[in-house]
Amino acid sequence: MENLASHADWCVLSTRIAQITPHQTPIEQEPVAYLLDAREANNDPTNYWIFSPAGLLRLLCRAGWTVFGHERIGPRLNSDPVHPEADERMFVLLKSRPRHPDLLVRALHGWYAPEDDAWRWTAKAFALEVVPPAEGALSEFALRFQVPDPLLEAQGRVRVTCTIEGYPAGAISCTKPETLEFRGRFPNLSTRRAIQLDFQVESNYSPAAGDVRELGVIVPLLEESPGNRHGIPFRVS
Repeated sequence: MENLASHADWCVLSTRIAQITPHQTPIEQEPVAYLLDAREANNDPTNYWIFSPAGLLRLLCRAGWTVFGHERIGPRLNSDPVHPEADERMFVLLKSRPRHPDLLVRALHGWYAPEDDAWRWTAKAFALEVVPPAEGALSEFALRFQVPDPLLEAQGRVRVTCTIEGYPAGAISCTKPETLEFRGRFPNLSTRRAIQLDFQVESNYSPAAGDVRELGVIVPLLEESPGNRHGIPFRVS
């Protein structure tokens, strides 16, 4: 799996898992594997081990993959490594961390085309999709942006807010033209899945005649990277 993570962007994996050992020892929540005897499972000597659900996900993370999602089929109670009637399977969708390292950031709706490869306007409502790193503490995020003079001339103050799954994640008010950093907090996240951040710019600004865009703020662009092909100046901590 480590070698594959350096050559493939995505992987769909399926394998047998077990909630208990043949002697009824619970292992579902423990990151372990049951080591099979030569013909203990399906009379097949090429089977060497069966992972617990937690063990499989731990192994994939250590081997360099981000788990995007997983499903289980088969018996949902007391599946084990050896009996045919207790055969449970897990299907896992994975994305390579070596090829897409650390934080993954993608512009969703509300973004206009880059200008001079250096910056881009947002709409008054815009969104980001973020896949956080698989390991480490995660509580805050930051997005760098600029408020140009015309926005402030329209009303003297521009306010930017963010929500995540309907929960308020932060707000900032801007009163002078400068580069700022919007800082917000993630809600309690039970899994490291893709997260959508929805931003709203409260402004009365209208562009020049003939420009039909609904302009929000300006985002200065970074150099593209494997995990951030849009060059968005976004970070987490």
